[in-house]
Amino acid sequence: MSYSVSFNDVEKSLGIFSHQMKQLEISRETLIKETREVISLCSKAIILLQRNKIPEADTLVDKSSSLIKNLKNEVILDLDRYLWPDEPE
Repeated sequence: MSYSVSFNDVEKSLGIFSHQMKQLEISRETLIKETREVISLCSKAIILLQRNKIPEADTLVDKSSSLIKNLKNEVILDLDRYLWPDEPE
């Protein structure tokens, strides 16, 4: 009994998989970078609130909200789970 194996489909599948992994990595890096920016903006907003500089703090909170909304549109696959807080235990 003899089997003929064609690697054309395997190479095509691996190419698709490789492309998906590259897209996932780009999306992940964007998510990490932008969420760090959101954390930084929120931290600065808290400091401004403690100094009673409410308009400036409000501007930073609006900017961070905008970044989060943009991330929700850009993130692929299941990485969006990192944009939502965990439920309390």
